[in-house]
Amino acid sequence: MPGPFSGSEAQKSLEQNHALLKKERGYRNWTPALLKARNPKKSFRHVEASAEVLRQVQKENIFERKRKAWLTLARLVATLILMAVLWYGTPLLIFWLFPPL
Repeated sequence: MPGPFSGSEAQKSLEQNHALLKKERGYRNWTPALLKARNPKKSFRHVEASAEVLRQVQKENIFERKRKAWLTLARLVATLILMAVLWYGTPLLIFWLFPPL
């Protein structure tokens, strides 16, 4: 026994429902979480700003990039120092804790 709608009618009603959902609540509200953008565009990009504000935003962006680069470099140096200490210090520590007989 077929359902209340035949194939084309069901498809048509489904498309109408989706169109209504898009109109009423917006596209992002009914899409599954996996299909949503992870980093949606910031709203300030679509608002015209004065030249001073744009310069300030650009300065902050440059500062943030430099800060991230320095943090990455610091992490890399700390990792290399830790690896060197473990590589050269572990055998000495073992010999000190357990001297050869």
